[in-house]
Amino acid sequence: MTQARQADGFPLAGWFARLAGSWIDVSVVLIVVVVTPVPWFEEWQNRFADWFQSWVVSGPGQLPTLDELWNYGVLQAWFGTMAVATLIGSSYNAASLLIFHRTLGQQALGLRVVERRHGLRPQLSPGLVLRRVISQQVLLHWLYPVYLVGGLIPLFNRDRQALWDLVASSQVVHDPGFGPRG
Repeated sequence: MTQARQADGFPLAGWFARLAGSWIDVSVVLIVVVVTPVPWFEEWQNRFADWFQSWVVSGPGQLPTLDELWNYGVLQAWFGTMAVATLIGSSYNAASLLIFHRTLGQQALGLRVVERRHGLRPQLSPGLVLRRVISQQVLLHWLYPVYLVGGLIPLFNRDRQALWDLVASSQVVHDPGFGPRG
């Protein structure tokens, strides 16, 4: 059986390579989110600690209500953290794709993103990058179950496109020697 190839002749990236690259990218973004000195993180930690202490005292056998989580600021802290992570993740992905056609995780595994039908184009269009990044980051940070299903689609798709690739009309190819085109 021959390996599936994209328009520019490079083999399509395998699912495990894409998954490993995503793990590296999520780790990079997570590290930035954790070490970024966002002023309100300490306040969020204090609110969560207050809620957790009151929950333990009242008996952890009962699940907290949304009102309790809201009153202690736990939900605000979660939404704020997700918003910061979405912003940082989107910025990282967009800049990486526009400049290098790949993220650090994809670079580590010799992968790059190309337009589905025009793999010979040297640049990714800003519209493609925007569609890919927004769909991927929104799903990752806000609709995680849909993100997981979207990441499994390449296993059953002849063109090996994840949900965000389908939205952006992009593909991921194996191209370890990709560099500046001249």
